[in-house]
Amino acid sequence: IDALFPNTDHQLCLIHMQRNLRRNMSKGDVKAFHEELQIIKRINDFDKAVVRFEELCRRFEKKYPAYIKSLLNKREKYFQYLKYPEGVRKHVYTTSIVENINSRLELVRTNTGGYFQSMRTAEVAIYVTLSRIEKTKWKNPMPLVKSALYEIKQLFNAKFFKQTQFS
Repeated sequence: IDALFPNTDHQLCLIHMQRNLRRNMSKGDVKAFHEELQIIKRINDFDKAVVRFEELCRRFEKKYPAYIKSLLNKREKYFQYLKYPEGVRKHVYTTSIVENINSRLELVRTNTGGYFQSMRTAEVAIYVTLSRIEKTKWKNPMPLVKSALYEIKQLFNAKFFKQTQFS
């Protein structure tokens, strides 16, 4: 994502990180980490959340050096959602929507013999899948997202379009 779209915010899924805690830490440490993470998730400031997350990770660094190092390397990507309007945040801190689309495409792939015969076939499958979702789930924007649309557009314009000054 960074290579193709360098100005894009890349949000890693907090739910997946929480699941991975269970695989990489003891039960007691997972509980303590998770409790503090719940507090950090509610901080309204991106920079403060990242600093607090770093502090949390440092508490477990000696016990789980490799795992904590991997978390610290991705720390900012876990909290990108805090850069967006509050009404939108709960919809972007997880990758559930992307996973839903991927699972639908996987089902189409499996039902067509286990693979797409060509890129064109894959493109058609993606188009059909997204069209179906747009006509059902995404037909009308969620009220909280709709109310934040102006602010989201302003963030998009500031991030991707240079301001030109006329003399």
